[in-house]
Amino acid sequence: MGWKRISRAGGFALKALLLLSLVDFFGMQCIGEQIADEDPVPLSELVSAQASKCKHQSCKRSIILGFANKGYSKFAFNWVLSLRHAEVENFLLVALDEEAHLHFTRHHVTSYYNASMGTTDAKSQHHGSKTFRNIMEIRLRYVVELLEQDFDVWLTDVDSVFNTDPFVFLDADSAAELAYDTPFLPKGKDSPLMVMAGFFYMRRCSKFPENCALLKETIKYIDDHPEKHDQFAFNAVLSRKEAEGYKYKLMDPLLFCNGALYFSERAPQMLGMKSAVVQNNHITGVLSKRHRFREHLLWYLDPPSYYQNETAKYLLFDNVQDPLLGIVHEMASLKSAMLMGRMLNRIVILPLFCLYNKVDGVYSGSSDWCTVEEFIELDPQLTRTSRGGGRIEEAKMKINVKADKYDHEDEGDLIFTSKHDDGVKFVSHGGGGDGSAGASEEEIRRWFGKGSRHEEERVLSLESLLGRVQGFGSEEEREKFEEDWARGVREREEIRRHINHTISQLSRPFTCLIAWGRKFDGEMTPVT
Repeated sequence: MGWKRISRAGGFALKALLLLSLVDFFGMQCIGEQIADEDPVPLSELVSAQASKCKHQSCKRSIILGFANKGYSKFAFNWVLSLRHAEVENFLLVALDEEAHLHFTRHHVTSYYNASMGTTDAKSQHHGSKTFRNIMEIRLRYVVELLEQDFDVWLTDVDSVFNTDPFVFLDADSAAELAYDTPFLPKGKDSPLMVMAGFFYMRRCSKFPENCALLKETIKYIDDHPEKHDQFAFNAVLSRKEAEGYKYKLMDPLLFCNGALYFSERAPQMLGMKSAVVQNNHITGVLSKRHRFREHLLWYLDPPSYYQNETAKYLLFDNVQDPLLGIVHEMASLKSAMLMGRMLNRIVILPLFCLYNKVDGVYSGSSDWCTVEEFIELDPQLTRTSRGGGRIEEAKMKINVKADKYDHEDEGDLIFTSKHDDGVKFVSHGGGGDGSAGASEEEIRRWFGKGSRHEEERVLSLESLLGRVQGFGSEEEREKFEEDWARGVREREEIRRHINHTISQLSRPFTCLIAWGRKFDGEMTPVT
């Protein structure tokens, strides 16, 4: 079933990409020049034409609105492909810079651009940048204009994916339908609530004037409090308007799923549900977001060969660790795997993370798992070699993984255990007689490389790699690997920020606090 899904998604993406390539080849220059010289089509005229494409009579004045600059264009194309895959055509992509508008239009994506409504830096991708903070206000100004022109608007981030037609789930009588953004399912009317600022459906202001009042007050709040995040601004104004009688409906959190519930908690998957729309929020960084989509087969821009490479060879390893130093050991194991992948010209398949051993009387063992982007932002291009070996590729999803205890050696010679039928164990002497330092490059190549019994294994599957690889014998190759590792494997910004904040808070009652780790940049102020 999974491979059929991959083939369908990959085939759809490949056809789309071939079409985009033909457009580029035959019409890029002349279309671009024509767009640059012509006056823009009035927004209301363009929206009316797009809205009329809705399959249901009830939404002929409804438009799905997405916004993107050139730096976010790949996510915009993925958004468009998902909508077309779901047979939804009543959408409009608003370009936030002229370069993006030309790029979208030459690829036959209906795009609108008007510099007077606000623009952003074409190359910006960072969620915390001033560019991204300005986007919310720009988007709300567009939404207000369309609501006042008698359109119903579905605002959405372009790092979302539409799996099916969303309009069949709407309540025809509500003024607005907002999306649940708290990272756990609601447990009742008193459950803490946060709604998405960038994903909601609002009906025209001629019928529900309170919608325009809400958005205009949010815009003013953003102007008056530039230090506040747009999510905070929207929810602060919403809370005030609720007290004044504003009514709205919450979308089903499993049908319109935020990133925490879908990717981290996997609530719809565990309940056997298919979400209509999946938001890729609760994480920052384009690399982490793309990795998430690929893990769940929601990235439509990859050709089928990405998932069905008949010639590539892979390396897979167990990643169950002791809980005390879980993430430290997980990263050390990944580094060992990357070293082996580069030595053997194999692609490293990322394992699951957050799987820890049971410790009697202390820790009951992992009841759940996560994927690497929960903690780390990976750049596969910086962690691969020119030969294609040693690069990272997303693991295929495994829902029912359990954390079983395994034995490993704490001292003495280290053992590599093959998970193939032979179950062969390779004892390392470390090249210099010290096996506890890990296997040498020469041993790795002799055991698993050219001329070895495992050379032709499509997937080389091993048990724990923690502390089992010394590194390259050549100083030049060691330095190159360390440079790629440092640039290509980075802690997520949110993790660093949370750790800095936590340590700063912990330090307050003490005159001295020793923090073990790298790059701590928080402030410790002793309390006298």
